[in-house]
Amino acid sequence: MLGNAGSQEVQPAVENVDLCSNHEDCEARPGQIKLTKGFSAKEPVKGHMVNVVKGLKLYEDVFTDSELCKLNDFVNELRAAGQNGELPGETFILFNKQVKGNRREPIQFGVQIFGQIKEEAASNNQTSHIEPIPALLQGVINHLLQWQLIPEYKRPNGCIINFFEEGEYSQPFLTTPFGPTHLHSSPF
Repeated sequence: MLGNAGSQEVQPAVENVDLCSNHEDCEARPGQIKLTKGFSAKEPVKGHMVNVVKGLKLYEDVFTDSELCKLNDFVNELRAAGQNGELPGETFILFNKQVKGNRREPIQFGVQIFGQIKEEAASNNQTSHIEPIPALLQGVINHLLQWQLIPEYKRPNGCIINFFEEGEYSQPFLTTPFGPTHLHSSPF
């Protein structure tokens, strides 16, 4: 499909699949989610020992194996589309491809996090385009809100998917409005 800017918009086949197949199971899910908190990791900060993970919560069994498979297939299709130049604007970026330890392929939806700085783009008469959050990922957000794992006032307006090769890593964020959500899928 052609977008109004002449770029191709990619709608992977998984996009048409709902996240959950049984909405009654989704309504009962909060009772199945495991929560662990009370983590402690003390490090010196400005001369004082501080618990640098204070407030950290670990939620387990949030999504079923089937749901994780759908999400995994979907993001792999997005990655392939990005590598093939099929995602418009700066939705897909090959970031720091020459810097060992910090190479990654981010896919960003909703709001631009990576890419040209807006003033720089404006001075060069360039516009960047970031795709909106796809329906399947919006379904993840809606479920996290429904299950009260994210408060409504912190509803994400963007989504970033980072792909790393083995041995690569993400630089830590100094501040975040909402902590990162990691959806992990093991090989089946």
